Amino acid sequence: MEIDGLTDERLLVELRDALRMRDELLSVASHELRTPLAVLSLKLDSVLRAARRLGPDAAKLTSGVETAIRQTARLSRLIDELLDVSRIATGHLTIQPEDVDLARVVGDVVGRLRELIDRRGCSVHLHAPSSVTGHWDRLRLEQVLVNLVTNAVKYGGPGPIEITLSAGDLAARVDVRDHGPGIPLDQQAVIFNRFVRASRDSRGLGLGLYISRQIVEAHGGTISVASPPGAGACFTVEIPRRAAQ
Repeated sequence: MEIDGLTDERLLVELRDALRMRDELLSVASHELRTPLAVLSLKLDSVLRAARRLGPDAAKLTSGVETAIRQTARLSRLIDELLDVSRIATGHLTIQPEDVDLARVVGDVVGRLRELIDRRGCSVHLHAPSSVTGHWDRLRLEQVLVNLVTNAVKYGGPGPIEITLSAGDLAARVDVRDHGPGIPLDQQAVIFNRFVRASRDSRGLGLGLYISRQIVEAHGGTISVASPPGAGACFTVEIPRRAAQ
């Protein structure tokens, strides 16, 4: 077949070149944005400390700076997601397995998100053995868990969030369950795809669950969701206790 003088083979080559250029541009732009954003974050932290020293008279200034810091942090997360998408597209998403206690990782994630949990009026119930060890990439698993717990708190609250960690001889499993409105059945089939947002998600690029799936699969594991109508959502991660090399 020929379209305006271009053969199928030529069209395919041009499409590949266009995709490669897109991924390269995405990577370069994301890297270039990180440095000024880091500088801005440091400056805002400095201004916030100064504002707090002024006491109650600077309450309005303090509140405004805190809002700016939250938005800067959100922008930083979006940039990190774009970088991860670029790495995935170019085959450069790698994991660095080490000996990890997953029970401790889950506990650390809940502690890190405590401010968000309290602000949303949620309660988190963690069911886990004292230790679940394995050979995983700690930072990447933290990234997955932060995404799942944050989503549960934001879109399942206010209400209880249940996190259950269990393990067998060969694999570990984490369930993150909320009791919110749930996810429509037609969206459950595509929610782990790139740039897909569930109807309950009004913000973001729709990349968090896509990146989480790539990380879990890079460990040789699986991630899934179960969400009966009106009964909340339960995201399940299962990973071998020794990550795939």
